[in-house]
Amino acid sequence: MLTLGKKELPRTERLMKLRKTLAENRTDGKLSARLWNIVKQNNSVFAVEDLELTQTSLVKHEIDTGNTVPIRQRTRPVPLGVRAEFKEMIKGLLERGIIERSTSPWASPVVLVKKKDGSIRLCVDYRELNKCTKPDAYPLPAIDVMLQSLQGKRYFTSLDMCSGYWQIPLSEDAKAKSAFTTAEGLFQFTVLPFGLCTSPAVFQRMMDKVLGKLKDQEIFVYIDDILVATESEDRHYEVLMQVFKALEGANLKLKPQKLWASGVVELLRPGDEGRYQMINNAVSFIL
Repeated sequence: MLTLGKKELPRTERLMKLRKTLAENRTDGKLSARLWNIVKQNNSVFAVEDLELTQTSLVKHEIDTGNTVPIRQRTRPVPLGVRAEFKEMIKGLLERGIIERSTSPWASPVVLVKKKDGSIRLCVDYRELNKCTKPDAYPLPAIDVMLQSLQGKRYFTSLDMCSGYWQIPLSEDAKAKSAFTTAEGLFQFTVLPFGLCTSPAVFQRMMDKVLGKLKDQEIFVYIDDILVATESEDRHYEVLMQVFKALEGANLKLKPQKLWASGVVELLRPGDEGRYQMINNAVSFIL
């Protein structure tokens, strides 16, 4: 297992920061004592800082391209207005160990996407690599089936994996195939990048392996999103504890900013064409 970035914060400091983060994401700024007690017991499963991101040892991803000759594409220019920001982004990814310099014969181009806040997101155009990659047929969960299973549930907690894909390491061969070309040089990922055609299936398989024994009618997993749904509050905290322990055992990290929980009186009823829809939007938070 490779641990990315620096060591975790001291326990007292990270607990204070974790509690503050959870409270800030509540509209009333409050956090229930019961939930906090469970989070505190399992605080290491949360990445309080991005630099706490780790990798699991359960899987090492391969990119199977058969006998395909390495594909080398041209470098795409970076607009002058975002060049400084792009350089800092590359520097940060190098420091965190997410990417490394490469001597690979493979090279995919970079695409910069502007986010809502005006900052840029680094994306790699892997379309040519995907064309020669053996597909992974592992199925993703059916949303309709998941919705039907929520009928009768009253307590919900939504959990989001921290930079989900980046918690799966690449094999040495896959690292070379993930290489991307920029004006700053040639780099390659050390972890599973976004944009590969096999990434969703690989991550879903891993999550099903980690939570498979727990998944029944109370835990639902869709790639890097986890939903815990129960009929009673006591059972809810029991299941949450099981999820935290399973993720901790796999060395997987959650994002505290995305922890959301509520006691909900929403009901599901059959809609058109057999689909289910929500009725009664009354919500009372238990966080």
